[in-house]
Amino acid sequence: MEQQKIQLIGAALGIGAADQGCVDGPAVLQAYMQTESTLQKDFQWKTILKSEANLSSLAALPAIADFSEHLAYLTAECVQSSQPFITIGGDHACAIGTWSGVSENLAAQGKRLGVIWIDAHMDAHTPETSHTGNVHGMPVAVLLGHGDPRLTGIQGSTTKVAPQALCQIGIRCYEPEEAALLENDAVKVFYDHDVEKQGIEALMAQALAHIQPHCDVIGISIDLDGLDPKDAPGVGTPVERGIPLDGFLTALKQFEEKGVRFIGAEITEFNPGLDVDDRTLKTVGELLLGLKGLMG
Repeated sequence: MEQQKIQLIGAALGIGAADQGCVDGPAVLQAYMQTESTLQKDFQWKTILKSEANLSSLAALPAIADFSEHLAYLTAECVQSSQPFITIGGDHACAIGTWSGVSENLAAQGKRLGVIWIDAHMDAHTPETSHTGNVHGMPVAVLLGHGDPRLTGIQGSTTKVAPQALCQIGIRCYEPEEAALLENDAVKVFYDHDVEKQGIEALMAQALAHIQPHCDVIGISIDLDGLDPKDAPGVGTPVERGIPLDGFLTALKQFEEKGVRFIGAEITEFNPGLDVDDRTLKTVGELLLGLKGLMG
């Protein structure tokens, strides 16, 4: 029986970020994949959902809520039909839609979602604490049930991921208000100094062990700015001392060898206009291949 192709869902959303160039990320990746036979073999595009709104900061919040509802429907559809999927962003506000759809469908089956979150930033602001009003700095708070009800209420219940079932890795740029929210909720956070001291392979294993008792299925959300900027320069908010791509791919391979499976994945914040020599584009391709054996 032929293996099912992984569905790619383009989430062409830029209005959650200050630099909105990542709205072009899915289309650029789609064009690149047409020249890469290794990617054509195992992946196919389900659709590219695009936001046409011309807004920014908190003024964009209603449009992002509408976009997230549509995206949540698409990811829920994949879960319901047992289709492995990867969301391709777009700014990281798309995580609100991706994981809301997954969580609500799982809840109807009596299952709980856990998420490993790769990022340079905590993304745990609410509209009241945000210094910029940019919604791509809020998805973790939203998924934990904090923030504007137009975002937390997508697809039903307020809390999409229990705090104990979420673990962040690679954090190195954040505000005190975000740290306070995650500390209050007892979310496990591994910082850049943890990556440097222990290595990403060990931290991924620890993250898995931390969330597994609190969930039934696992997803992974990858913000490209969580990686070393040498591997992923094409992001709107690069931060030095990121996770090395080679080590991260090794960690994914180790997961695959142990039989770990993700219900879905997400790669966000690819901003083609900021890329250098297509390095970020090629990194996304490598991440897709690295995730392939973990899907389904």
